Amino acid sequence: MLEEKMFKIGEFNIDSYKPESKGVRLAKDIMLWSNIILLYGAAMLFLFIFWTWKTTYLFQIPLCKDTGVIYIALAIMVFVMGIWFAARSAIIRKAKKLPTEERFDYNLYLLHKMYARRKRLKNLNLIILAKCLATMGNKELCKQALDEVSPDYRSKDLDELRAWTTVENYVLDESVLTPAKVIHPIRILFIFWIIAYGFLYDSIAFYDGIEYIFNSRFAVAVCAYISVFSCTLFATLVFSICLNLFNKRFNGGKKTTKLQKIVLIILVGIIALYWMIQRSDAIEYGLGKDNYYYEDYSYDNDDYYDYSEDYTYAEEPAVEDIDIMNEMIVLCNYLKNDGIIPDFSVKLDYSAKGNVKGTVAQDDDYIYVLYDNGIKEDDIGNECIELVLEAEPLDENGNSLGQTEAKLKGFYLVNLETDEVIDEHKTSW
Repeated sequence: MLEEKMFKIGEFNIDSYKPESKGVRLAKDIMLWSNIILLYGAAMLFLFIFWTWKTTYLFQIPLCKDTGVIYIALAIMVFVMGIWFAARSAIIRKAKKLPTEERFDYNLYLLHKMYARRKRLKNLNLIILAKCLATMGNKELCKQALDEVSPDYRSKDLDELRAWTTVENYVLDESVLTPAKVIHPIRILFIFWIIAYGFLYDSIAFYDGIEYIFNSRFAVAVCAYISVFSCTLFATLVFSICLNLFNKRFNGGKKTTKLQKIVLIILVGIIALYWMIQRSDAIEYGLGKDNYYYEDYSYDNDDYYDYSEDYTYAEEPAVEDIDIMNEMIVLCNYLKNDGIIPDFSVKLDYSAKGNVKGTVAQDDDYIYVLYDNGIKEDDIGNECIELVLEAEPLDENGNSLGQTEAKLKGFYLVNLETDEVIDEHKTSW
């Protein structure tokens, strides 16, 4: 039984309204799941912040780029919001299949419980309720619902429904009563999750992890292109939303024509795509452009000591490149804490002699490079990897002058078992 004043917020007891109605139960479901998903997202964000604090400040191990923390936080929020919108979409699509009266119950419950203090959503919900009443042929309650719509709200559907309730023998346009389409949950998840992937990928230095996971330049490039696509998609979505908001606030509510909107979105997409590709190191690396990262510092200087002959791999236990990189990261944390190098990011390569080296940091004057000098023993016989730190000076354009001009900064032992760093206090061979 429909009652008067049911659209008056605070004057109608919605808690006792048709508790057994499928529409009311669905409205309660959408509120419950919305809150659960938001709490889940807040928990994920808290755990990430705690994990970042623990790894960065307690263990001094930076696991992402300098701006990576922000990107990962954005990725988590976008990932969770994708689930939130998809869950709501699934329930709304189910509600639209209900009989008209139960669909009315669904929207009435949400009007009082979710949209009472949200002006725009409240107006949209009241119009949906009015459409349900028009479908049922109840002009009196339809007029009551429309009377609660804000005076400054404008809509073609609103004008059509008001004409039907006030003009005698007015023929209502049936298209007004057709429920609006709701995007499929899978599409929502795809859009949000691929954007979240883009943020997540951009947070990680690809040469510190992705290359070793896939062991393929092509895989690195493919992942980078997906990231570029997702960030371009994000840019076009943000532009589209901003364009709609601009039209509503500053353009008298006039809508941009479909052709104009398509052209503008394509233009923004092309600009965003070009900008993302230009700034993507991973794409250049994945396409095989080694010189973007590394220069061939081969040299013929007879006075420079060739430490690659100090040991032979056949007589020493083999150390995998990834293990060498891990020990370089340990040493870099030590060097950073001592103020020897700035923030670092290990980029592995090989010297002209085939030995592992890692470009780890750069400041205004030098590029800092670590060289693997084989397995050594410390004073008590523990096996350590010896790493040599060199500083290659930069020219006025910021390019390295090469290894022949490098300064020997020190020799360090890193214990393979405990990761303890020992400064050998040597700056010469």
